[in-house]
Amino acid sequence: MIEAKNLSLVFLIIVGGMIALIIFSLKDPASKRILQHRVPELLGNVEARIDRLRFFEKNPGKPEWELSADKVQILEKESHTSLTNLHLTLVSTDKRTMKVKAQEGELENSSKNIEISGDVEITSDDGYVFQTEKLFWNAVKQEISTPTEVRLTGPNLLLSGDELLGYAQSQVFELKHVKAVFESY
Repeated sequence: MIEAKNLSLVFLIIVGGMIALIIFSLKDPASKRILQHRVPELLGNVEARIDRLRFFEKNPGKPEWELSADKVQILEKESHTSLTNLHLTLVSTDKRTMKVKAQEGELENSSKNIEISGDVEITSDDGYVFQTEKLFWNAVKQEISTPTEVRLTGPNLLLSGDELLGYAQSQVFELKHVKAVFESY
């Protein structure tokens, strides 16, 4: 039988050997070359690349907004995330939804504000569709805005304007410099 004193000595030798092996592998020039040359080639400035992301933020028990994208690149050093083929669902206080889709977006990591661009389309529960080329989402104010031309279509209605300001919670929108076409049946 091995005495407790000898067992402690054997244990210390094994632990010491493992520590020496770890230190040696960290100081090995070959491992440094791999870390210094291969990682930047693979990732560049990108800290993470993700395919098919779904992210949602909730108030206690009820969703506020949900974001999904086909491709995501997190650029932590630049404090933003690039999104490709994104879909954003905004939920109002009375459970009405607006669905936003676009080709690309830039999410500011700390504020969760998003700049969306490329064939932007907002569809409301009541069948109204806003179309524009660029859209801004302010997460704190729950506000949608764009300084670009906007087209609104709906049941028997076609509106166009130069700017849009709207609030997701109330689903109240202001369209500036409006041109309207009403159809009757």
